[in-house]
Amino acid sequence: MADSETSNSIRVIRKWLNRAEGAVTPQARQGREVVCDYCMRTINPREDITSYLSNKLVYDDNELSPDFPPFHFLKAYCEECTRVEILDDCQGYNEILLISKLNQKRCLTDFDILDYSSSSEGIPYDPIELWEVGHNTVTFDKFVKTLNSMQQHNVSLGPADIADEYRINNINPHSIFNENGKIDISNNRRKEIQDKISKDNSQI
Repeated sequence: MADSETSNSIRVIRKWLNRAEGAVTPQARQGREVVCDYCMRTINPREDITSYLSNKLVYDDNELSPDFPPFHFLKAYCEECTRVEILDDCQGYNEILLISKLNQKRCLTDFDILDYSSSSEGIPYDPIELWEVGHNTVTFDKFVKTLNSMQQHNVSLGPADIADEYRINNINPHSIFNENGKIDISNNRRKEIQDKISKDNSQI
């Protein structure tokens, strides 16, 4: 993307961030504590909160968040897990990393943009194909339906949700797909990854 196009996109994003000031986090809207989606630590009022947003999901079951059009608010990171850049930006998705404050009402204030990746940037990997590398006992569709049932609401997933499962298990997603986004690992390596993911999930 040309610099002028990036600058224009950033200006548009800042405009709707101004309108989103004071928006309730998705977790709080569902009556839940605001927790870090990476380490699961509770994020307390007055702490910085880093948020990952995407303009679309890896599937099409959910509508856009009413508070963050035209983006889905997908992940929250605490101060200890905060990031300053999008690690696994996916071509075809507009992705944003924001930093803000969590106030006493569990609303987000004082937004600033940490990183932005346009749909023409990143690696053209398929998030669902990436997810399937680590799971051989259930389909992605069944996984989403089970997750929705457990959470008692429709769960929204973006590329970072898929990639982070590997990073939590000390697996770099970029070691699984090549620069063209194609899965590029041996069957033995795939089995190692599946065993590691399965062991981690069994402890939840």
